[in-house]
Amino acid sequence: MICRGVVDQQEWEAAHHAAHTQILVREQGAAQRPPANLLSKPWDGRRFQLWAAACLLVFVLGAGIAGFLITTRLSAPPAVQPAVNPAP
Repeated sequence: MICRGVVDQQEWEAAHHAAHTQILVREQGAAQRPPANLLSKPWDGRRFQLWAAACLLVFVLGAGIAGFLITTRLSAPPAVQPAVNPAP
């Protein structure tokens, strides 16, 4: 019996049992239905396109930096060796 918002133990157990029974009935109904395989466009279809574009940009920038570093290293003049005086 409910009095001023207080639920007694018997009423609580009855509500708990009714909810548990309702969940079991719902699960049994879902288990009897055949599975449904759905193919649909994802809600955020551009996500992978943006990810691919970002990866391509990082690759191109990395290749450009690597090419620049390699060419500057290969085209640098050789280091000048100090002259060694032969022993007299």
